[in-house]
Amino acid sequence: MLNYLSHFSPYLAVLVAGMLPVLEHGTMPLALVYHLPLVPALGASLTGNFISVSLLLRLLVPITNWVRSRHPIFDRAIQRLFIATHHKHSADFDRWGSIFLMMIVAIPLPFIGGTWTGTLLAHLFGIRYWRAVLFILIGSAIATGIVAVVSLGGLAAFRAIM
Repeated sequence: MLNYLSHFSPYLAVLVAGMLPVLEHGTMPLALVYHLPLVPALGASLTGNFISVSLLLRLLVPITNWVRSRHPIFDRAIQRLFIATHHKHSADFDRWGSIFLMMIVAIPLPFIGGTWTGTLLAHLFGIRYWRAVLFILIGSAIATGIVAVVSLGGLAAFRAIM
């Protein structure tokens, strides 16, 4: 995947990486590879996040309804997923609301945090569109900042060793 990103301009590569699951956490290291200033790179990354979050939030309801209508097995499986997720996380959502969503997104680990995970949780808990987008993007900015600090620290340590 990273090989394909090398054909794009640096800012477009960061934007596209911000749209993709797992790679969304690698936008700042990618920006450092391209020697991009961090603030414009953060803007490109968050723009990519916004595009993917917006599309996913708008498409998850019709896609879920379509899949559920195809076969009773799919309907039961999705129903179990909704029930299990509500059972596991409803106390956190009741107590913390959208802040919990932001904290989940702010975890810069693949499959645990991130905008795609946050978007799915927002869909499962029925969080309103713009509220979900806002808190997901804030969480993404926090995660991207964490990764940027760690990347810059690692780069500085590497330069000090060499």
